[in-house]
Amino acid sequence: MQHKTFLFCFLLMLPTLFMGQVLQEISTEPKGLTDPDKYPFEVYMKIGLPIGSFTIENGYQNIHQIFQGGGLDMPQIRQMNVYDIGVRYKRFYAEIGGAKEFGNSNIPAFSNDRFSVNSTFSMWWVDLGYSVWQNRNSALLLRLGIGQVVSSYDIRSLQNISPVDFEDLLTGGGNSSTLIDHENTFLDISAEWWVGRAKSHTSFGEAIRIGYRRGINETAWEATDASTLNAPMDRMGQIYFNFSFHLGRSFPSKSK
Repeated sequence: MQHKTFLFCFLLMLPTLFMGQVLQEISTEPKGLTDPDKYPFEVYMKIGLPIGSFTIENGYQNIHQIFQGGGLDMPQIRQMNVYDIGVRYKRFYAEIGGAKEFGNSNIPAFSNDRFSVNSTFSMWWVDLGYSVWQNRNSALLLRLGIGQVVSSYDIRSLQNISPVDFEDLLTGGGNSSTLIDHENTFLDISAEWWVGRAKSHTSFGEAIRIGYRRGINETAWEATDASTLNAPMDRMGQIYFNFSFHLGRSFPSKSK
């Protein structure tokens, strides 16, 4: 009788023991960033949407003064589409990326109706980063990079507002338009907070990046369809904030 009672109790406890073993095995699966020692190499991509990626300009002082003198208010905050691809080796990161202004920022006439200006803004860069702190779910990266930026303004005169024969548009009878642009090489320093969710070799997460870009030297503005004299010299300066999603594929270290 005692043997039957013991066997009955053991059978009741068997499912609980089995479930506990299963739960213990599941809990050992990675839940955060991929272990840089177990998975030393990773390829990833990042996408930053305009709603969470923007820049604040604090450069281009000379062209700002010229536009303001003509009664035009230049944009100070730009929303950007941001794209990056990169690789990671343990705690070291290498990345190439680009950004383009979301649509065209129209600059309305501030004090008169003589001009309208549309702006376009794009850049690309390469940078290196290092994870100075990391745990199972997040990491703090410091990055240093170099890149190129192109700022363009399409200046359109509105002084001729009378109807124009359509055929005259090709002979200069319409409103005049001039395109000016500015290219500048810049240095980039930033900090990035990286949050990851890893499952097997694939990881998905978010990254928040705050940084500052500054032109290496001053360069002149150029008109693409006209010869100009006394072109202003400017240097790019920019504070930026990016919120992006990243998707990565990690590769385990080779067994010795």
